Amino acid sequence: METNDTPTTPETTQQEFVLTEQEKTQLEEYKGDNSFIQSISEKYKEYGKLTPKQVVAFRNQGDKKPSLSECPNTQVKLHQECVFIDSKPNSGEGKQRKVKITVIRQKALCMFDEANNQYAWVPSKAVRVEKGFTETSDDVVEETGLFLQEWFTRNDDFWKESKPYTPNKSVESEVKSEPSIEIQNDDLPEISDNEEDDELPF
Repeated sequence: METNDTPTTPETTQQEFVLTEQEKTQLEEYKGDNSFIQSISEKYKEYGKLTPKQVVAFRNQGDKKPSLSECPNTQVKLHQECVFIDSKPNSGEGKQRKVKITVIRQKALCMFDEANNQYAWVPSKAVRVEKGFTETSDDVVEETGLFLQEWFTRNDDFWKESKPYTPNKSVESEVKSEPSIEIQNDDLPEISDNEEDDELPF
């Protein structure tokens, strides 16, 4: 006899598998390096919804650690706008990017370049901060410049494309088949409070 993979009981209704507005925003704007949440985010952006099994897996996984409000190494703040001086050799050394700090972890920062729709993770100890002033037609504005330390070598894929969210526009009467992500308990990363395990590539 066939059974439903996600059984519905009086305590577990289909309504519980509907994403909240906060969860939708998290999936639409996710720019972290957690490969599992990335895959769930891409499916949501493509189809505009998740299967009940995917919703359960997403909620069980979640982000391991909340973002800090200030970086303990650089003192830059969450959502702070800075000027990043890109120092990749042979690729426009000294190129300036306007970035916003979107995530702060104990050991790393995530910068978002809205103009190019790209984001990058970098170890916070690899960032050097310098304060400067820019004169405009109306005022003199203080700016925070971010530089990479000389010992840090960034890869060619340092900047990653941020896939835009496109709502599902299919008509309700039109049934669109969609592949589902098979979730096996053994495939899910273990959630740990260990400060050393943040799934960042450094």
